[in-house]
Amino acid sequence: MPFWSSPKGAEHHITDIARYLEEQETGFEVRITILGHVQRGGRPSHFDRLLATRMGVAAVDALRQGTCGVMTALRGREITLVPLEEVISHERKANLEYYEIAQVLAR
Repeated sequence: MPFWSSPKGAEHHITDIARYLEEQETGFEVRITILGHVQRGGRPSHFDRLLATRMGVAAVDALRQGTCGVMTALRGREITLVPLEEVISHERKANLEYYEIAQVLAR
């Protein structure tokens, strides 16, 4: 079991783990990255910021009106409220073409 594993969760700081990996001389450079927008593909665009604001306003308005059991959604160019029952009633299947592309790119 690696030294950083624990049944109670993480007990070591990421810098300890990075130092350990560097000492193992794996042949790879070790870098520490704090995930944020990097994880999601970069900085949010103006569209992203405006969309988040519009969805937040719609969510707060719904709460102020006593509406619950809904989520905000973008349909076309409009922000709408969608009942959670509707959201969970549809089963979407993964696009296997995307999976196959990922398999090719991972080689």
